[in-house]
Amino acid sequence: MKTSVEQTPQTSSEQSQFNESIKYLPVFFVWSIIVGLWLIYTFFHCVPLAYSEHLTRHRFVWEIVVFNVSTALLWTCYAACMLVHPGTVPNTSDEGSWLCASSGASPFASSVAATHGHLTEESAAHSNSRALSLSIGNSETLQEKKRTGDKRACKWCSKYKPDRCHHCRVCRQCILRMDHHCPWIYNCVGFKNHKYFILLIFYSTIDCHIIGWSMGSTLGAAIGEPTTEFLDLFLLLFGQSLTCVMGFLVTVFLGFHIWLMLKAMTTIEFCEKSMKKGGYDTSVYDCGYLQNIKLVLGDNPILWLLPCSPPSGSGLNFTSSPRGSGGASSGPTETTALLDSKDWYSQPKTARSDPEKGDGQAQQQSDGKIPSDPEVTPESV
Repeated sequence: MKTSVEQTPQTSSEQSQFNESIKYLPVFFVWSIIVGLWLIYTFFHCVPLAYSEHLTRHRFVWEIVVFNVSTALLWTCYAACMLVHPGTVPNTSDEGSWLCASSGASPFASSVAATHGHLTEESAAHSNSRALSLSIGNSETLQEKKRTGDKRACKWCSKYKPDRCHHCRVCRQCILRMDHHCPWIYNCVGFKNHKYFILLIFYSTIDCHIIGWSMGSTLGAAIGEPTTEFLDLFLLLFGQSLTCVMGFLVTVFLGFHIWLMLKAMTTIEFCEKSMKKGGYDTSVYDCGYLQNIKLVLGDNPILWLLPCSPPSGSGLNFTSSPRGSGGASSGPTETTALLDSKDWYSQPKTARSDPEKGDGQAQQQSDGKIPSDPEVTPESV
């Protein structure tokens, strides 16, 4: 019995490391698809095309140059999505301190956050000091508040939440203007890397369409040629089939995210509106199509399609527009109504309740009781 107890921490640590390694499998899967399709298209389509007697080399040069430029931009955007931090809530900013006041925070907030590694040494020091105030909390700057009118606060990070900010239990921190957590890039999509994510699926769509529309002739010729080796025919057919399926999916996905960008919505906000059965044309952050695009792709239209020049700003403040809110009176009402569902999303499944009812275990959490296991089932959107 004693031996079993002593091995428990080691077993738990090994299990944790194994779970972390598992999370990289989607990334390796995406890498293998990109590399595999590039090899098939280059060596089974472009290279034979260069020696073809029936087609000019002009088509070969055009296809190989455009495809490789698009692929290079795809890899750049993919690396940026993984390596660029989506943005998190700072301890202090020009607006004031975002740290929860010691007297107003949940009793278990600091202890739980420190246990899960969410608090820095500086944040922990401030938590034990005298109460800190958030200057923007009592102003009209924040659009999103609780039904009671209080500021939104993260019980895990012990910080106040800016507008459009959510806590990701996979990344274990609050993400500025969080769109969703993407397992395919092993990172959250937020304020600072949202542009790279949009460009990633944009160039993925371009690559899939280039392969799908140009390699079909090579596949047809290989099928009609009796001397074609089985491996060559199999790889061409596999690459063409995979490209058609992936091309359809990423095209639909790109169209969806372009629509969200034009509507000034994130994926989480879209899901909240779907859950609340509200309209999709009433975003309080809608400032017109041009401004909405600039908030994601940057201020310079010339650089919109390049993985550089991200949008300006800190990601802490977002202005509301009468155009998006449908009037001065409807904007704050809608935003406040969605706050229950926002808090519902951040809670573990074991503590969730219907956001319309607002009772049960979710109410017990707000009273300061520690949930049984907040990290049991991490989610992604």
